[in-house]
Amino acid sequence: MQRHTMAWNPTDALSSPMSSYDNLALPEEMRGQVQGRLTTVHALRNAVVDDELVLHYQPIVGLYDRRLLGVEALVRWNRPRFGLVKPEEFISIAEQAGLIAEIDSWVIETACRQAASWHGAVPIAVNLSAQDLRRPDTAGTVSAALRRTGLPPGTLTLEIGERTLASGDATIEANAAAISALGVRFAIDHLGADHSSFASLQQLPAQLLKIDQSLVSTLDEDEACPGIVRAIVEMGHALGLAVIAEGVQRHGQVDRLRALGCDGAQGRLFARPQPAADLGRGLAAGAINAPRVAFWSVERVPPEPS
Repeated sequence: MQRHTMAWNPTDALSSPMSSYDNLALPEEMRGQVQGRLTTVHALRNAVVDDELVLHYQPIVGLYDRRLLGVEALVRWNRPRFGLVKPEEFISIAEQAGLIAEIDSWVIETACRQAASWHGAVPIAVNLSAQDLRRPDTAGTVSAALRRTGLPPGTLTLEIGERTLASGDATIEANAAAISALGVRFAIDHLGADHSSFASLQQLPAQLLKIDQSLVSTLDEDEACPGIVRAIVEMGHALGLAVIAEGVQRHGQVDRLRALGCDGAQGRLFARPQPAADLGRGLAAGAINAPRVAFWSVERVPPEPS
């Protein structure tokens, strides 16, 4: 029997019926992976309507005074028979299957409603995919969420990858401009994971930089990392942007970040992502300092001399 030898792209399977691949001569292991991903896609299609998605919130704190600057909303999928599934296990599949727009719309509105319900409208950050910024109606989606929930636009920050904002895509640029005109803020996420330049960052409509955890993780161990982080902090401040470090887990990292002039941080050292009810109880009990300023106007940490 002649076997198929055509090139096969696993991404194609996510938008095609499973029966299309029944007769394709794939290795058994690959066939299992395809069927597993197709099963995940089928389940994801119902996740929003079946109320299976949940948001957890991770505090972001100032390094100078440890006050709460805001929270980042992180989506989880409470998948039946699987339990709580983290975003890295399903978001890329949702993007490839064309399901991310519905998920992101739900995340934005749910996060806005929750932030508005906390006393003082806690500043909140939400991740937005590149696919969403390529959709012409994204600004309308954000505007509608703000209108329905009553959240002040300046309280919402959308986190976008630097490569996405600097892509030169006309639709992305139009969406970013329209969203900025609403008063919503942008954060450049995972800075340091890709190559960035002062010239490219200068063109982006952002108020906040977030240093990727890959740099933070070795900050107190790798002699080269402090110099890189200092350059990012100085570049951000030169552009008038606040700088937040992601993935902080050790006190030694905090000491280095403070010395380098970083403005704020988030990570397990301060608090894990947690359900809204848990964070709300912490705010009400005073266990978490009430927000004093928004992400983009934090009190600066005086950097130590080089």
